Amino acid sequence: MEEEHIDQITSTNEGMMNPSFLQLRLDMSSFISKVEQFLSGRRRALRFNQNNQQWEEDYLAEGEPYANKKGITGIVNFINLRANSHTVQGNFKQDDFKDMLHDTRKELTEMVVSKCYDWEIKDSDIEPLINSIMGFYKPFLSRLLENKERESYMKQFQTREVNNFRDPSSRGLAKGFSI
Repeated sequence: MEEEHIDQITSTNEGMMNPSFLQLRLDMSSFISKVEQFLSGRRRALRFNQNNQQWEEDYLAEGEPYANKKGITGIVNFINLRANSHTVQGNFKQDDFKDMLHDTRKELTEMVVSKCYDWEIKDSDIEPLINSIMGFYKPFLSRLLENKERESYMKQFQTREVNNFRDPSSRGLAKGFSI
């Protein structure tokens, strides 16, 4: 008696099914760090330490800060409350997204204008500061639209399974092969 054979192949996107994938998608530290660097007039650079013969992260001044330390902290905290690992998984319709951007711009403007003297922000820097932050914020959070962020997760976790059945009663040249 011939037995029926089943070949089974399962493939997954193993390279993307790991914590580092989700960290890349949800970790806001790079985004927040870039905003903080912008506000402080610094940029991140690597330098070689001759003493310990290792590369180290350093920050180089590239101009004057937009605000004092208290102001930078206040603005960064404001942004972090609105763009964090929880909020980047949202699901907004186009109108909701526009409303969120409008509200964020309004609240950020009100906060910066009301605190500009305490935070040592020059009057001439208020509008460019807000425009720059919102210009960076909008494209980053556009992944909230129409649940596209979550849909992209599913593509990464997709598993494909193929089953081939060989009919033992088949005859001829293709006997024993899956067709």
